[in-house]
Amino acid sequence: MDRRWVCNSSPLIVLGKVGLIELLLRMADHLRIPVSVAEEVAAGPVTDPGRQWLARAGRRWVAPDADADPAVAAWDLGGGETAVLSLCSLDKGLVAVLDDLAARRCARMLQVRVIGTVGVLVLAKSEGLLDSVSRAITDLERVGFRLSDELRRAAIARAGEFNLD
Repeated sequence: MDRRWVCNSSPLIVLGKVGLIELLLRMADHLRIPVSVAEEVAAGPVTDPGRQWLARAGRRWVAPDADADPAVAAWDLGGGETAVLSLCSLDKGLVAVLDDLAARRCARMLQVRVIGTVGVLVLAKSEGLLDSVSRAITDLERVGFRLSDELRRAAIARAGEFNLD
């Protein structure tokens, strides 16, 4: 399977904070991080693990932004989301890795495939790259990642784990 992902800042930041950023590299056949996304991550604290990773090992996946797709620009999203979705709207073989709700709605309208941070975790578990989605979600929540109880339960169930809530 040719898995080509274009990653937004949120997955890079939160997966970096919990030590799981390498999942993106292990799971994607091709990873692309638009310059606009790299700039957003680089604007974070110097101690941020996502920023540190992107400044070293991750910089090899940074690529130029595409021209903003007018259909994406009309949504008035952030620069990173606009860059990710513009690239994916040009090439329907690309998958947007993002969490922002408005960006996901835009993607749906443009028929752009999306996977979020939690989806990455569920997929990683199915491929034997992660032991526990429940534990990983708890770690994400501990560093400030917010998700609904419904999404938490659905992800844990999809991963074949028991939900003790």
